[in-house]
Amino acid sequence: MPELLQPATPLGGRCAPVDQLSAVPLLVTHGSDDGVTPAAIGQESAHAFEQWRGVPLDFRVLQGDGHEISGQCQEAVRLFLHEHLS
Repeated sequence: MPELLQPATPLGGRCAPVDQLSAVPLLVTHGSDDGVTPAAIGQESAHAFEQWRGVPLDFRVLQGDGHEISGQCQEAVRLFLHEHLS
């Protein structure tokens, strides 16, 4: 969501400053069959966010998922948290 990168927008105004986010590991998931927001737009947003904060994030396209928090997404989040909080 490009609005997150612009402090003057409502979403951007609520986002933490980039210097506070650079050390925070991030996971972004997107369903390959999302009929609301195409996966390509999710990829573009993830790339813009990486450039803004200066460090890579973990972007995953979940095959067969749509615009929902699926079991596959929940498992990806569980594994990500286990890896980064252990």
